[in-house]
Amino acid sequence: MGHFDRKNWIIQVETKDNLTDNEILAYLQGKDQQLTLKEFWSYRKKHLKSTFYNSKAESIVRFFTCYDGGKMMPDRYNSFEPINKQFSLDKIPDIINSLCWPGGSIYLKKLRQYEVSIENNEFAIAFEDGKYLHPIATPPEYMTTIRMCFDKRRNKDPMVFIKLLHDLCGYLGTNRGFIKDQEDGNIIYEVTAE
Repeated sequence: MGHFDRKNWIIQVETKDNLTDNEILAYLQGKDQQLTLKEFWSYRKKHLKSTFYNSKAESIVRFFTCYDGGKMMPDRYNSFEPINKQFSLDKIPDIINSLCWPGGSIYLKKLRQYEVSIENNEFAIAFEDGKYLHPIATPPEYMTTIRMCFDKRRNKDPMVFIKLLHDLCGYLGTNRGFIKDQEDGNIIYEVTAE
């Protein structure tokens, strides 16, 4: 795969949907007082469900398992490099859980075909000196980023990905997506509002 040598076609789609589990989001937004790391883990253990869920996160993962009759079904996944865990449909709850944490991400891979990163752009939970750091920056407008890499040596023509880009944008209900040449940074094709 060209991933590390930057010889890739990049398909990127962004959506305003926040993938963070509503329960943890409500808990963190309600913390005006200083929260300690110890208090957070104690609360998490007693009150928050063991796995997080968001229907939009599930629908994004399912897109890759079902698209084009399952031809894009991943072989591997992980929440960090290397992407080396064996993918199977029964792993989807674990994958969704990783995506539903604030700042969570997941990587999917179909051997010799593509790699994808799905990123939850909600501010990650951060502590300094054992105390919760409340985000002070404005949250991004687009809360989810999906970035696919296809090796240019295996896929000579980037235009073969136009249908995939439009299908993914339509599926997510967004008009923010493009195909880019990773080597030179040029955008080859862009989805625009109709």
